[in-house]
Amino acid sequence: MRILVVAATDAELAPLVTSLEPLAGRSSRLKSYAHERHAVDILTTGVGMVATATWCSGVFARERYDLVLNGGVCGSFRPALPPGTVVHVTTDRIADLGAEDALQPVAEQVDQQQQQRQLR
Repeated sequence: MRILVVAATDAELAPLVTSLEPLAGRSSRLKSYAHERHAVDILTTGVGMVATATWCSGVFARERYDLVLNGGVCGSFRPALPPGTVVHVTTDRIADLGAEDALQPVAEQVDQQQQQRQLR
């Protein structure tokens, strides 16, 4: 089976990589490994969905995989969620688009608008 594992940083992938057998690397961001009889590629994209989409689309244009996993902290730095915790995301904020109004991130603007509506 060919597997691709994607994360923003090497630190997020480090625990997994220790259990894999390194093979010849393809680039600084796409590295090849083996685990038992599986071919495992590790893609480090950089932070944010734009970087992830850019790097993944480039890899998908050249490679075919049986399974693709995207993991990491995904922007969450909550101490209550130690590394390795599996979560089910039910809502999301698109905080890394970079749009701001008067130095206030869009996510905070949306929160304030929702709170104001609830008070009415």
